[in-house]
Amino acid sequence: MPNSIDAYVASILAGDEDVADGEVAANLALALQGEQAWSARRSQDIGDFLCHVVRTIPFYQSWFAGRSFRATKRLEEFPLTSRRDLEFDRNRLISVSYQEDASVFKVSTSGSLGRRIPISYDLASSYGTNYASYAAVAAAVPGLSDCMKAARRGVVLVDNSIPCQAITLFVPCLNYSLLQRFCLSRSEEELRAGIGDLRRESVPLLYSKPHYLLELAGLDRKLGTEAGRISARALLVSGENLYEDQRAKLEHWFGGPVYNAYTSAEGGFIALECNYHTGLHVQCDRLILEVLSSDRTVCDEGTGELVLTNFSNWAMGFVRYRTGDRGTIQNIRCPCGFCGPTLTDLPGRDVVRFVIPSGAIECRSLEQVFALLPVQQFQIAQHSRNTFAVRWVPDLPAKDTRETEQAIRRGLLERMGDDVMLSVEAVAHIVPPRGGKVRRYVCN
Repeated sequence: MPNSIDAYVASILAGDEDVADGEVAANLALALQGEQAWSARRSQDIGDFLCHVVRTIPFYQSWFAGRSFRATKRLEEFPLTSRRDLEFDRNRLISVSYQEDASVFKVSTSGSLGRRIPISYDLASSYGTNYASYAAVAAAVPGLSDCMKAARRGVVLVDNSIPCQAITLFVPCLNYSLLQRFCLSRSEEELRAGIGDLRRESVPLLYSKPHYLLELAGLDRKLGTEAGRISARALLVSGENLYEDQRAKLEHWFGGPVYNAYTSAEGGFIALECNYHTGLHVQCDRLILEVLSSDRTVCDEGTGELVLTNFSNWAMGFVRYRTGDRGTIQNIRCPCGFCGPTLTDLPGRDVVRFVIPSGAIECRSLEQVFALLPVQQFQIAQHSRNTFAVRWVPDLPAKDTRETEQAIRRGLLERMGDDVMLSVEAVAHIVPPRGGKVRRYVCN
C-alpha cells in the first residue's frame, strides 16, 4: 500500500465502512479493480484490438465474413462507420466477450445529433475514461500532481443536469484524492452553502463545460458571502467549444490556467491541450484519430471530419467511426515533449464562416466586436444569406442595454457590410440546444 495513503483511506481499503458509507467504499473497491484492468489493457496494442473486433463483434463478424482479414491488421481494411450504425442496431457493435460489462458500464451520447444513445464500456475502459484521464491531465499541468492529497478534494466536477446527484469518489491514480460533483441545479440556499465550501480551500482541478464554469463564476460573484472567491489551481474544460474570451474570463475569475480537452462518449478521453497551447495532443495510447477530407479520403493529417478508432474500449467497437466533428490534425513536435498528431483547430460543429452577399466572413473575426463590451455570452444565427439574429447576455444585470446593442450592431455591420440585416436582442440566458452544447455560430 502506498505510503501516501493516510489512515482514513487505509481503513476504507481494509473494508472498514464505519469511516465512510458503503457506496463510497464500494466505488473505491471497483476503482481498484478497474485500475488493474486498465494496466493490463495498456499492454495490448491496436493489432490485438482489431483481431478482437473481428472475432467478437457481430457488425464486424458480418463485414469480414467471406473477406480475408490479413495478418497486417491494418485499419484500411475496415469500413467507415457512423452514428447511423448506432441508431440502426447498437447491439451489433457490442462484443460478445463483454456482454456482462456492457450492461453495467454505460454512458450516453449528448443528444446533440439526435436521440441519446447508450455507449457501453468494459471495466478497463471505464476506469481509463473516468479515472485515468485525470492522471493524464495532472501529468500535463505543471505542479498539479503535488496538489492532490489523499482523502482531500482533488477534482470538482461541475454539472447542471437534472436530477444532479452529488457524489464523492476516491481517485486512486491521483494519490487517492477525492472527486466531488458540484450541482448547479439546486436552490439558492444550497448553492450559497456549496460556494462557501468551495471558497474555503483552493480547488486543485475544476472541470466542466465552459458555459457551466462561467455560470459558476456568476453564482460565486452573486451568492458568495465570505471574503474572496472560488479559486482553482487549474481548470479543465471539454464537451463543447472553448472560445478565447471564455478562457480569459475563466482564468481571471478562478485564478488558474484553462486546459482544453476533446472528449466524447464514443471516444472517451481523446485529446488534451498542454501548457504551451500548441493544440490538443491526441492520446495515442488510447486511440487513433484520422481525418475524412473533402475528397472522401481518410488521412493522418489535414482538415475535415474527425474519424475515431477507440482501441481502449473492447466492449463496444468504434473503428473508423465518423464523429460528426470537424478539425485539423497536424503531426507536430511540441516544446512540452509531445511528438505526434495534434488537433491544431477544433471548430467541432460550429459554423466556421458565414456566406454573405459580399462573399464569406470567418466567424472568429466577429469575436472582436464583443471583446471589450459587457457581454457574458452571445450567439449569432444566420437565417438567410443576408439575415442574422444576434442574442447576447449582459455581463451584469443592466436596466438599459441600448448602448451595448448599438455597439454590437455597429461593429458587426462594419465587418459584414450594410446589406446585412441584423436583429440584436438582450436575453437573460441562451439555452443550449438538445445535448447541452453551446454553439456560438449557427446557420439555420
